[in-house]
Amino acid sequence: AWVQQSLDTHVAFTSPGPQGESYEYGYLWWLKSLDVEGELTKVAYMGGAGGNLVVISPDHNAVVVVTSENFNRRDAHALSYRVLSDFALAAASI
Repeated sequence: AWVQQSLDTHVAFTSPGPQGESYEYGYLWWLKSLDVEGELTKVAYMGGAGGNLVVISPDHNAVVVVTSENFNRRDAHALSYRVLSDFALAAASI
């Protein structure tokens, strides 16, 4: 029960600034929708410095870990999300 509750949205907000991205947060997990081969997939993730990610994708029955050393890059997490959606989760869809 607690694990499922941790993956539910408990806080939702939009960041200030020109892009105004929407974010959701569970208990210790960020929640996000990713485009995987043209379909939106909800994932829960933990993000660390340099673009490191631990991701749960219930739709793919998968846990994916992306390790990265893209420190001091503004697009570190964007690069990791691309690896995740374009390669790891796309391969899990097969």
